[in-house]
Amino acid sequence: MECFPRRIDIPATYGTPDLEEDGARQTGVGSAVTAMLSTTLLIALMLAALLAVDPSTQATAQSLWSAALSKAPAAAQWQPVHRLGQGARPAVVRPPMASAGARRDTSIVSSHGPAAFGPERSERSHVVVPKATMTAEDSGFLSKIPIFGPLLGFFASLFTLYSWGAFRKRHNANLQRQYKEQAALPANVEFVGADKVPGLSGLNGKALIAGKKYPTKPEVMAAIPKHLMQKDTFKSMMYALMSTALTGLCVYAGTFIPYSWAYAWAWALYGIVTGTVATGCWVIAHECGHSAFSDNKLLQDTVGYTLHSLLLVPYFSWQRSHAVHHANTNHMETGETHVPGLAGNAGATSGVAKLMGPLWPILHTVVVLLFGWPMYLMFGESGGPAYGKTNHFWPYAPFNNGEKELFPGKHKARVLLSDIGVLAVIAGLVAWGATWGAMYPILHYVLPYLGVNCWLVGYTWLQHTDVDVPHFDSNEYTWAKGAFHTIDRPYGPVLDFLHHGIGSTHVTHHVNSAIPHYNAWKVTEHLKSTFPDIYLYDPTPVHKALWRVAKNCIAVGKQPGQDGMYVWLKDPSRSSVAVEQDVKPTVQQTGQPVLATV
Repeated sequence: MECFPRRIDIPATYGTPDLEEDGARQTGVGSAVTAMLSTTLLIALMLAALLAVDPSTQATAQSLWSAALSKAPAAAQWQPVHRLGQGARPAVVRPPMASAGARRDTSIVSSHGPAAFGPERSERSHVVVPKATMTAEDSGFLSKIPIFGPLLGFFASLFTLYSWGAFRKRHNANLQRQYKEQAALPANVEFVGADKVPGLSGLNGKALIAGKKYPTKPEVMAAIPKHLMQKDTFKSMMYALMSTALTGLCVYAGTFIPYSWAYAWAWALYGIVTGTVATGCWVIAHECGHSAFSDNKLLQDTVGYTLHSLLLVPYFSWQRSHAVHHANTNHMETGETHVPGLAGNAGATSGVAKLMGPLWPILHTVVVLLFGWPMYLMFGESGGPAYGKTNHFWPYAPFNNGEKELFPGKHKARVLLSDIGVLAVIAGLVAWGATWGAMYPILHYVLPYLGVNCWLVGYTWLQHTDVDVPHFDSNEYTWAKGAFHTIDRPYGPVLDFLHHGIGSTHVTHHVNSAIPHYNAWKVTEHLKSTFPDIYLYDPTPVHKALWRVAKNCIAVGKQPGQDGMYVWLKDPSRSSVAVEQDVKPTVQQTGQPVLATV
């Protein structure tokens, strides 16, 4: 028996790329060009952002200009226009040192309010920088420009109105009614492991029904109209511009918030709102990584590389690992994310859960949402044992050491190309903090960044995990089982609009990741009507589903009599439900608890 299941090859007309090619759609030269173009764009965007949010930018820009002129040759220095016959040439006039919002107040407590954020700024050697601590009345530079806000608002409204009009045609009342009508389960059905699972979700055990028949991959693809697989570059760009403009509008609004502890609540709200809106940019970049954005590969990867790098995501690295995730969804051995630990090996986690009692779901949620994503990128946490410990920034030892390589061959060079964009953004943030104080990037960037991470992990956690959704090993796994054990959930029209339906049409996304998000709604209807017995939709409100998963989904055990099937357990500390010696997975399971699911 082979350790790993063979990949199912299907005709190219079905639109799902080969695993080895998914995440490697361009040549090496094309990827390098994408990285260079995107990095140049990133630098320009970071400079624009620095000018946008720093209240002392105008004065500093003038200081830098003065310093540059003082070192330049006399002929190159700026002077007023002088014509012959007008007398002696006037003296060189340099821009004055004016403060744009920053007070020359070195005290920690402002006379206008409570203590302000941030340390004092030090003077540079040849550039006179206002030595100031931000006070309660200080706000961003952009808030001083009357035309900027209305202009940004106009473009954001334009892109939003277009996108909302297109969105309403798909996200209609009929579709919502269909979603609310959860199909009734047949009478006298046999459930697998119903006595072991820690309860039932809104699926009512539908994923545990025994004896279900699953279609082949070509049969599933044949149920999708081919015109819904086509990409519209203009429409994709409008959605990308909409998400970017709305994010920019949120950042602009943040420049009006005073830098004071008295406004900590406003900064927290800014982080939540801006992070929620910026998640739309993350989803667009994610779509680029799946080749669902445009047939123009250079444009597609430039957009994806830029947006993902701005959010500190290594574009090509994640593109490859995410393709592996799609090819092995809910696989106990070769699954790339969301792989649960085995009962008996999760004793420590189970003990903590019992010790924490009712506080366990809160702790579990906080750990997963805040630390799950960086732990996955850095160490491959929550991945299956086949790939070992992995790192999305360094594809060499001591990482990438499993029985299979996550980044084989040409993918290693693409990982390093991904690092360029991420390092450029980190360098910009470090320079920003070193020049003006760490609180600037923390408030304006890190807070929304954490919000984006929470949404990302929350979505992916709930798309692949619930108390009555099983996992499989090589003996039982098929592509259709993986794709159709993904769960659609109700996120409501606002989040579906901002996040392009990523959580409400995720089954479609796993059936064919190259389908654009604006066509996924109609494809979901086709899948639900064609495969009603295996399509999964849980109508449970998302916050309740998150609590249920965080509370109960700790470890899985092999279900006796069902070769290769694993279910979540009421008591994961009992080793009697662990994998039997004669039917262990072909790759030894590490048994890591689901504390870093991404």
